[in-house]
Amino acid sequence: MAKSDEVERWFVETRPPSEKAMRRVRDIIVAADRRISEYVKYGTIQFKSDAGDFANFVQVKRAGVNLMLMRGGRLKGRYPHLEGGA
Repeated sequence: MAKSDEVERWFVETRPPSEKAMRRVRDIIVAADRRISEYVKYGTIQFKSDAGDFANFVQVKRAGVNLMLMRGGRLKGRYPHLEGGA
């Protein structure tokens, strides 16, 4: 999927402290599957697929990259490196 002009504008206007890392995470997500697209909603970058919302960046004004998985609670198995729950 091609990168969105809307998301590029968001980076220019928002200037998050961890922009370089956020851009890398964005590149990985968008390259992972051609069905994933990106857009801006609720003041942040969202990712979605044909199945619906996938993830979004949260706490973008703070240093570090925080990615919320919309359906993370449905993941099967144990993922001790992920925070949160169902």
